[in-house]
Amino acid sequence: MEQDSENPDNQEEYTSHFKPSYVIVAIDTHCSMFKSDGQPTPFKNCINALYRLSDFLLLKSDKRGWSPFSVCLYDKDEKASLVNFKDNMIKTTKLLKLKSNLSEEELKNEYMRDSDLDLAYFFQFCKKKFKDISTKFYRRILIFITNDPDPVVGDASKRFTALQEAKNFEENDINFQLIVTNEEFEYDKFYTELFSLVDKPQEIICEDEEGLFEKIISTICFRHSQRKLRFYPFADDFTKSMTVIKKGYIKKARILNNNFVAKDGTLVKRTKKPSSEQMPSHVSYILRNRKKKKKFTEQKFSEDEKKGANPKRFPVGYTLLYVCYRLRQKGEVIKKPEIVEADAREELPYFNQFWQYCINNDKVLICAKVMKKGASPKPIELIPKLVHNTKVFLDKVIAYANEYFEPEIKEGRNEEKVVLTEEQINVTDALIKQLTFEFQSSLLINKPYLNKVNYLKSKLLEEDRNEVRVRDLLSREEIDDKIADIADDFLKCFPPEKGVKRKRTKK
Repeated sequence: MEQDSENPDNQEEYTSHFKPSYVIVAIDTHCSMFKSDGQPTPFKNCINALYRLSDFLLLKSDKRGWSPFSVCLYDKDEKASLVNFKDNMIKTTKLLKLKSNLSEEELKNEYMRDSDLDLAYFFQFCKKKFKDISTKFYRRILIFITNDPDPVVGDASKRFTALQEAKNFEENDINFQLIVTNEEFEYDKFYTELFSLVDKPQEIICEDEEGLFEKIISTICFRHSQRKLRFYPFADDFTKSMTVIKKGYIKKARILNNNFVAKDGTLVKRTKKPSSEQMPSHVSYILRNRKKKKKFTEQKFSEDEKKGANPKRFPVGYTLLYVCYRLRQKGEVIKKPEIVEADAREELPYFNQFWQYCINNDKVLICAKVMKKGASPKPIELIPKLVHNTKVFLDKVIAYANEYFEPEIKEGRNEEKVVLTEEQINVTDALIKQLTFEFQSSLLINKPYLNKVNYLKSKLLEEDRNEVRVRDLLSREEIDDKIADIADDFLKCFPPEKGVKRKRTKK
């Protein structure tokens, strides 16, 4: 195993490293994108979805305030670039809001192309935008939204050059995705042949603004907690270790952009927190006694006394203690679970061997986890999982006895077994069906947080925004409307109990 010459007490705390994804949304300006049957046109839906995306990302972008997506129009050069990667998110949001407020006729007059274009040149244009990015990336995605099944208009020369450009997407680390807005799109005219040349192509149908927004936002890679740590397989020998990566995908809602970008879009400097050297070195813990019968009112403990006279010291990272069957049941969670996977640059094969042994024998790894030098170790179990064909361990904290809270069970109450008729069962099933609705995470609203977001956006974008209004999932009127047809049948099957009124006693 890799020899670690450093003292375990001086282990380096690894910082997180994040590779963003870059997305180009290429919108065709063919006349078919401006046609509709009483509904918003596909082009209008695209602009509205992009404005929602920009508004959503405004306070989630990095410290530079750059846009993680670019918008290109399949049009003449002077109109091809609508949003660039290095555009400030405040300006991007203002621009897209301005475009979304235009009428259908205004958008048509401003953007609909009146001539055939060279698709090969447009693909080259998009590739050049990707090459302008010098930073490391996780993925580069080109989303082409169109309603035109034959962009080369039957020209054999244009067809050949366009297909050759598409064939080079893989070499340039570009994932090509096609979005159409109707189910009767004729792929055979051109795109079936293009898909045969592209590695892992995707074809999606999005008929409205909501579908476009959900699809585009799913391609944006959000920053998550990621940290390199050491894994020590021998608790009595900390000179041997290997590198693993801990990832946390569950996090609280945070507001980022306003920490770094001023109202006018310029960068601001963050003030540094006091370092550990500036903090007081001596920290004492006080135990106060509220019962006057005891002899002491308070006692002070040092850091070492709090942890014990001779505590077991562990280095920063994971230290394997033993292997056993699972200690935690499914659904028992006291802290946010995290993912542990092997470092891609780790040459030792032991991570996969540990994982395979646990899978074969239905075992888990019990480890002591230390995230900061000198901190008390936390007992955790590493559970082997397979996520997107990647071998990982699920990091779950093991609860102490006083952290378990069993539900109270009232004893001595004997419930009588109720026999229901078939009619009662049917009317109950019908009631449940009527009151069932499709749950979405967007229904869970954090009102104080969203009001804060609205306030900050109103200042950054210089616009008025109303406070968030939280409504019930189903109002009384909606419930009455849903059960109106079966309410009488239900009351016949389950008549309300008639209680006996108590007589008022005379004083």
